[in-house]
Order: sequence, then C-alpha cells, then structure tokens
Amino acid sequence: MNELTLKRRFLKISNKFRTGDFNLSTIASIIDEIRFSVGELTSDEVKLLLEIPMSVLKHDVDLNDESHWSKENMDYFGGNLCIEDEFVMDLRKKVLKGHCGFNDMWSSLDYVKNNYNKLKSRHGRNIELILRNPEVTIREDCKIINEDEFRNSGEIFAQYVDKAINL
Repeated sequence: MNELTLKRRFLKISNKFRTGDFNLSTIASIIDEIRFSVGELTSDEVKLLLEIPMSVLKHDVDLNDESHWSKENMDYFGGNLCIEDEFVMDLRKKVLKGHCGFNDMWSSLDYVKNNYNKLKSRHGRNIELILRNPEVTIREDCKIINEDEFRNSGEIFAQYVDKAINL
C-alpha cells in the first residue's frame, strides 16, 4: 500500500472524530488500521495512534459484562496469542486459565506501543495478533461510562491521528 492510501484511511478516522460522528467502533478501527498497516507505520506513528484506544480503555469505558467476559472470550483470545514472545506466552497462559482481566487489554496495547520495532523485526506482520483482543473488546464488549466526556475528546483524538500521519 502506498503512503497516500494509508493517510487517506486515517484521515477518514480523524474526520469522524472532528465531526463528532464517532463511537467505540471508531476507536477499534484505529487498532484495526494499525493491524492492517504493520510494517508501513513507524514506531512513533504507532505510539501516537495507540494512545487513543489506551486512553479510552483507562478513562472512558467499562465492560458490559465483566463476570462472563473472560470465560466467553478465552478460546478466541488464547488463539490470537500464538507468537513466540515471553509477554504474549505469559498472557496466553493467563487467558487460558480464565484469569484474563480488562487491564490486560490495555497492557497488550502498551506492550506493542513500547516494543513495536522489536516485535516487527522478530515477528513481522504477526504482531497484529496481539492487537486483535483489545480491538474486539473495545468494539464488542465495552460501554461508555460518561458519554459527554467521551464526546468532548473528539478533537484531541483527531489531533493525535493528524499528528501521527503528519497532516
């Protein structure tokens, strides 16, 4: 994919934030675009882009059904955590024992954010597997805690996307 195509895809996301036409699926789409663009994005771009879903996980959302979430997603999450990496293997063991927590989704994003270049050189495009679980969790299993605060973040989210792709 060329650089212009990549920028156009992220520009669509930025415009959704700027116009207020965004929701949790928009947040998840940032992760999806990173997954799709592994190798084409720099570490600095990934760091900026992942700040958005990480912030949302920390401050804006909670699980719809925390009591069943880990068990319902155990097989899917465990299946995605299949690359030879100490962090990933430790998380996989935790998931398969049913001890995966909401904070593990944030930790997965943080791990990719802080180790992108190392992961990319060791695992290539397979690092996208680490990002699947937080993406699905945000899109399908979360609810917004305070809609007004979330909505008021649209402009800052747009600025982060714009800065990441140098608009």
